[in-house]
Amino acid sequence: MTPFRLALLVGILALLVHARAKRGGFVFHDDYRYVVNNTAIDEIGNPLRFFTDLSTLSPQSPTRDIYRPVRTLSYAVITAVAGKERAAPFHTVAILLHAATAALLALLLLRAGLGGFGGGAGALLFAFSPVTVEVTAWVCSLGDAWCGLLSVASVLAYAADRRALALLALLAALFSKEHAVVVPGLWIVWDACLRPGRLRDGAWRRSLLRGAAPAAAVVLAFLLFRAEVAGARTSQVEGPIGGSVPSAVWTMTAGVGWYVATVLFPYGPTFDAVVSVRRTPFDPGVLLGLAVLGSLAYAIVRGSPRVRLGALWFLVCLVPVHNVFVPLKIPTADRFLYLPLMGLSFLVGELAERTRPFAIRWMPAALALLAVLCVARIGDWRDSETLVAAGRRVSPKSHRLIWEEAAIAAEKAQSYLLKGDAESARRIAAYAASKYELYLRNSYPAEQTQVYVELGDLLFAVSRAGDPQREIATNAFGAYGAAFVFQRQGIGRITEEETRHTAERIVQLAAELVVGNDSPGPVIEEGLGAAAFLKERYGFDDTGVRVVFRLADSIRVRGREPAAARKGFDWVLETVARLEAKGASYPFIRAQARFYRAVLRDRDFDRAELERAYQEYREATADPVQRLQALVYAGRCACTIGSLFKDDTWTAKGKEILAAVPAVAAQDGLVLDDRLRNEILTIDSGCGR
Repeated sequence: MTPFRLALLVGILALLVHARAKRGGFVFHDDYRYVVNNTAIDEIGNPLRFFTDLSTLSPQSPTRDIYRPVRTLSYAVITAVAGKERAAPFHTVAILLHAATAALLALLLLRAGLGGFGGGAGALLFAFSPVTVEVTAWVCSLGDAWCGLLSVASVLAYAADRRALALLALLAALFSKEHAVVVPGLWIVWDACLRPGRLRDGAWRRSLLRGAAPAAAVVLAFLLFRAEVAGARTSQVEGPIGGSVPSAVWTMTAGVGWYVATVLFPYGPTFDAVVSVRRTPFDPGVLLGLAVLGSLAYAIVRGSPRVRLGALWFLVCLVPVHNVFVPLKIPTADRFLYLPLMGLSFLVGELAERTRPFAIRWMPAALALLAVLCVARIGDWRDSETLVAAGRRVSPKSHRLIWEEAAIAAEKAQSYLLKGDAESARRIAAYAASKYELYLRNSYPAEQTQVYVELGDLLFAVSRAGDPQREIATNAFGAYGAAFVFQRQGIGRITEEETRHTAERIVQLAAELVVGNDSPGPVIEEGLGAAAFLKERYGFDDTGVRVVFRLADSIRVRGREPAAARKGFDWVLETVARLEAKGASYPFIRAQARFYRAVLRDRDFDRAELERAYQEYREATADPVQRLQALVYAGRCACTIGSLFKDDTWTAKGKEILAAVPAVAAQDGLVLDDRLRNEILTIDSGCGR
């Protein structure tokens, strides 16, 4: 079989085995964050922006620790062609990339000197391995698929002495995922194992100048561009896993053993099967990892050239995800094994060639079993709930899955709210809240920011449904408050839109919770603090000025914190003046704020301000929508002036206005509802007293 036909066969078989992944949907936060809710990919526009503007990764929830411009550009192209209503087009691209990677790997195995049988066996191990499912079945792993394809293409081009093409593929692989920084090391490993003459007798200088040095320059330029132009951060968390370098070393040593065991015994789900932190070298998992490392070291020292190549490839590709040099959020993941797995393909190919008479009998059955297990694992990725259930079987205490369970339950609660079933929504929301709170106990502060906002949004929505739920609103207020603290400190996922949303919710809920609260001090303080932040950062808009007015009015109604209420009314009047200078008109809310501020009991009553408020109420009667209410409040203002300053003229004016309201309503065809009628009676009965 010619190399082309072998590569084509491997690619087709990979397509057939992974085809089921097309049926999967979008799963978990990340797919929605980077694709479904990512407005930056709705149009391609200037493609260079995906490389220079980190916010295109996820405008609604930006991050600085992930940089995948080729992936994001791919999302934009797929969206332009097929839309993003379904996940199938994204999965299709990933499957095609994986099949192409397996085909190129087959060609690389042949170039390493393996025959068609060994090369095909090694490539199919990679193509069928269940650990590759995460790359084809998870939309967010499209970057891994690109990185794998381009990395293999770079090594293949280097092996064929097409260095310019190898450097170009390397650069594209780096912009797909930074894991490709290992590719220059793979070039060196290729020469050291298969072309040792290039590293002897002075030839190494020429080899270095023509190969490794340009590749290192490309990697360095990429890292500088990534940090300085795009502003991406290198590490995802502060400090190594386990809190110390020794713990990280032992944990990742156990991780090496886990990786090899996962490849050799791929039965059952592995998503989120994270290796736990190890503190001692005598832990069984660490000892297994040390045994694996010892075996690889032996293979490097005593093995054939291809065996040395495979062992070194595996180890070199684990360096970026080893968590000692660059701390990551998790120690192990199937997608981290995508590049290292290719190294094991060399070992399998060599084994198949050396035991060919025996392997011819058992290898097809082994590969068929591997394909069946791969197809079965793809089924775990059907949707978020199925994936959580699969993850629970291998990692019942996973914090990530706790978060996802909470998000899934929150989505269900929201769907019940849309159906008008408030009781079911409250029940499911309580379950979601318990999961969110469980996750928050053991999560990083950087993740808590987003979780607190999600929890606040859920509880706020539920508190609006059916009868008012003060306890739920109080919990929502607390969640938003915690998120706001992190946002002000710059911790975690921060966006201007979300920070503003959080502050506005705090002010809105504070206005509700102040009334009837025996100890409102903290609520008032937090509400005014959020309002001050909104004023300084954004300036109040129409919605903001009304929310702040409501907070100030709620404080006024309590009658115990007049200075705090005055601060809120001052902000309202300042904002109204600014907005009206731009052509807006707020005579009624301006009159209300002025009237309430004038009668606060922390200072002497201000008659001039009350008379000015009266004129503004009269001005507001020009608005047909507010005419009756403004007229009633003008009468109340006149009565208040008459009562406070013993002025019968104003008292009479107030009564006259109140008496005229029904006639004005009838004349204009307006409805005088019961609430307004009762308000007129109350004001009139107290007028002049």
